[in-house]
Amino acid sequence: MKKILLISLLIFLNSFKSVYSEDKDIILTPKNPNILDEEYSDEENNTKISNETIEVNELEINENDEIEIFNSEDLNSTNIGEENSYSDFDNAWINSSQKSINFLFNNLNNNIKSNAIKSSLVDVLYYGSKVPDGMDNAEFDKKRILKLQQLGEVEKAINLISNISTYDANKDIYDKTILEKSLVDYNLAAVCGVLDSNAEFKTDSYLIKVKVFCSYLNGEAEEADFFNSLLLEENDDDYFQALYNKLIKIDNNLGNIEDYNYDQESLTLYSAIMRSENLPFSEDFIQIQSPQLLKSIAISPVTDISVRLKAAVKAYNLGSLNSDSIAALYQSVDFSIEELKNPLNSIRKNYINDNQKAMALLFQSSRIQILPISRLEALNNFWEFANQNSQSKLAYHLSKELLKSIEPTSELIDFAINTSKAHLYNNNIEEAKNWLKLIQARNNTGEQTFNNDYLQLVFLMSIHEGNFNIEDELYDNFLNSLDFENKDINNLELYLTTLEFIGFSIPEDLWEITSQKINDERKVPSIYIMKLLEKSANNNSIGELFLCIAVSIEENSWLEIHPQHLNIIFDNLKKVRKEEIINQITLEILEDMSS
Repeated sequence: MKKILLISLLIFLNSFKSVYSEDKDIILTPKNPNILDEEYSDEENNTKISNETIEVNELEINENDEIEIFNSEDLNSTNIGEENSYSDFDNAWINSSQKSINFLFNNLNNNIKSNAIKSSLVDVLYYGSKVPDGMDNAEFDKKRILKLQQLGEVEKAINLISNISTYDANKDIYDKTILEKSLVDYNLAAVCGVLDSNAEFKTDSYLIKVKVFCSYLNGEAEEADFFNSLLLEENDDDYFQALYNKLIKIDNNLGNIEDYNYDQESLTLYSAIMRSENLPFSEDFIQIQSPQLLKSIAISPVTDISVRLKAAVKAYNLGSLNSDSIAALYQSVDFSIEELKNPLNSIRKNYINDNQKAMALLFQSSRIQILPISRLEALNNFWEFANQNSQSKLAYHLSKELLKSIEPTSELIDFAINTSKAHLYNNNIEEAKNWLKLIQARNNTGEQTFNNDYLQLVFLMSIHEGNFNIEDELYDNFLNSLDFENKDINNLELYLTTLEFIGFSIPEDLWEITSQKINDERKVPSIYIMKLLEKSANNNSIGELFLCIAVSIEENSWLEIHPQHLNIIFDNLKKVRKEEIINQITLEILEDMSS
């Protein structure tokens, strides 16, 4: 039976997945044995994440089945641009030059910390189909797809493959992308089924390694040894050899991956092999910036929980795990009743050097609180600890469900600022306002004046709503509330630069404070990058502009960017009428300052 599209193949072969594993829904919020049933709510206990109990058996593929990855006649069955609001991105690359594009693609750091820039770049890569000047269509499609994959957008890369007309020109690369996705999903039946079909792969060391693994899974030991002998002749992937030796029981010793020569492109294969043998991941795997690998580590039940927690938070920051998955993992950590009742003391005694276990403890402690005032007190401890460890956004997102049942009342006024901020970071603007009304009501009685945190939160909320017409008195009070120490002068400079660009007037005395220069390690891009930024904006080449911005900021956060650099980015975005991106960046900066 011929399979027309690999997507259909993957769906069909999912039925074979039980050959390798017994799929179960593992509740990653198991009841802590030290917590009574009534201390959990049904609503908070329903987070599940799929995991596997691995059982390796032989895979049977019908030799009469003929499997094609894609049929080129059907590649344009769906049109990406037909029904979406990104039609302006279709021409995103038409005024770009091949030389500039090649340079920027080669110099892009895939760890882009700005969500506004990363999502915009992903959009222009995905929707921008018109080819830059002088570039071959097939080559440009290949660059787009590989870059989407490297940015962790594997689903988009695969969907793009199914929509391009140049599939045949780079068929082996695209087929390997599909195989990679199957390895990440641990759908070994699909991987081995395609390899055993008539798919025309160009043989390279990576494909040979996959064949070694599939031959082993099929119980074909001699074939596996044959393919591995081909690797030994020309490949120096020592880590794969160590894994293979463990598979065939020649050598059970497996050291840390950093102790071996290893192939960066084979990480997902390593992950699949390790999952097939229930091998734990060591901490050094976390240092490898691969969103898919980090996700695999996070859901690995045999890996040490501290390693899983660290991998999960990194995967969250890279966008391959959501906050619900982090919540489930945090809830799976085992703590005693005494630790849950006194989390701060427990952290000082037991987890002073393990921030992620400390975060898990504070999260669990907040979940078991029944009274609103007790829960908010526990959440404030959680938020404060997260802020000290640069994880405020994660903590706020994890708190979303816990805050739903708590209404603002006068007895909770001491928690109003932080609770309002948590709602704001979860885009619950109305809830955030309701909590601020507690403070407004108290201050209207003349009992107290608005403090700095309140004024800065009101200002941030106004920007969130796109309201730049702030009352003069409120704005003056806000400016007067700014309190920066000498070590924060660089942040003040960036803060004022951001506000001024979006239209706010900055008093000269505030600018004067920034004249007190301290050690400034913030870098600015090369003159060449600056010129490319300006040229791409002048040519209205939106794709090149976003690519250039991403290259210019490297893997830095906005707080590590020089204000002059930021101004250049803002100026060029304004030239191409991308004010909404300027607003998104503004929010990112102000939120980073406030967290």
